[in-house]
Amino acid sequence: SNFMCDRYEAISEFAKNRKGIYAHWDADIWFNHPIDEIFETAEQSDKLLCTLDCVRQSFVHGVVPNEELRKKVEDVLNKFASNQKDKLLQGGFICGNSKHWANFASLQKMIIGTGFSCDQFGVDSLALNLFGNYFPQSVKVVDIIYNCTPDWQPIWNGENFIYEDRIIKCLH
Repeated sequence: SNFMCDRYEAISEFAKNRKGIYAHWDADIWFNHPIDEIFETAEQSDKLLCTLDCVRQSFVHGVVPNEELRKKVEDVLNKFASNQKDKLLQGGFICGNSKHWANFASLQKMIIGTGFSCDQFGVDSLALNLFGNYFPQSVKVVDIIYNCTPDWQPIWNGENFIYEDRIIKCLH
């Protein structure tokens, strides 16, 4: 079993019979400012929160083993990205309630279990983008200040990392 895939199922299982908002960041995140308000945003929006990815990563569709199906997935992802500044969703930060975690983890488990996707690095990003595409009412894209990768090119001003005049709270 693959940790990249199991982590979301484990969070979903943990949250299943519990109230509250649960967030997951990749292990290489530097929290340099308080993030309490993101939990309020998740509670108020009743959606699964995530950020956009600055780079269109090939591993997102590369986990689809069938070449013909991979091309169809690329087309779906390209259309999905065209609706959001030509960007895909970034799987390094996900936040939401148990219902949204369960739905997202269920989709990921299904695409692995059916052989639609390989159980390897990138399947989480594929699942997140398919979830966003097919269930847009369940996903809210939040500011990259909660998951800013170096590709966004934040600037260090001597005290904080800044992106477009906003302080980065979570540097990925």
